[in-house]
Amino acid sequence: MLSLFSHPHVAAVHDLVTQGGHDYLIMELVPGAALRDVLGGGPLPPSEVLRLGAQLARGLAAAHAANVVHCDIKPTNIKVASCGELKILDFGLARLLPAGAILDNASATDSGDAIGGTVPYMSPEQLRGERTDHRTDIFSAGAVLYEMATGCPAFPQRSLGSLVDAVQHADPPAPSTINPFIPLALEEVIVTAMQKDPAVRQQHALDLAASLDALTASGRRAGAPVRPPAWGSLVRAGG
Repeated sequence: MLSLFSHPHVAAVHDLVTQGGHDYLIMELVPGAALRDVLGGGPLPPSEVLRLGAQLARGLAAAHAANVVHCDIKPTNIKVASCGELKILDFGLARLLPAGAILDNASATDSGDAIGGTVPYMSPEQLRGERTDHRTDIFSAGAVLYEMATGCPAFPQRSLGSLVDAVQHADPPAPSTINPFIPLALEEVIVTAMQKDPAVRQQHALDLAASLDALTASGRRAGAPVRPPAWGSLVRAGG
């Protein structure tokens, strides 16, 4: 499946080997730190949320253009390389959509998909086992952006039942109520990506990337800082 596309923000797959009855992917070595470890230091500066978020969206857009939906976007499946660039990892749960499906903006309500993913980052339709499309990755990317901006998961509930209910029915606190330094325009992008109804989210990952790029450009015009503070030292020290 990953042979269908290549992108600077997706870890490259070099080979598929079978040994002892098991299949193994030989993937690009990405020195750096998992985004989960980076977020252990708290929220990222807004400029970094914009920069890394746009890279995440562009990597997803490349997958979606090949009709590949990741289905498990989360901080442990994203790595920030030593050079500061983001790489999407682990397409183990990815789905290949039928040709042309990626351009269909009709609501995905047909049942039949197997449920797989990580609950706090799964879209409501994915949790319900409905047929999903590329917009499920946009919801998951929104949940990752939320965590990057606030340092907190959007859905922190601990019991499975309350967590599933929250993802499907509850809106997380506005990011700016947790981190007052978040620009309201960035908050709006995150909230849109995390809408329960896929038809109300950004409809394509490139739309999400364009929104984040526009905010970065407006910040540069206003003289806002673009580069991060010392959190990057964790990335350089990571495995």
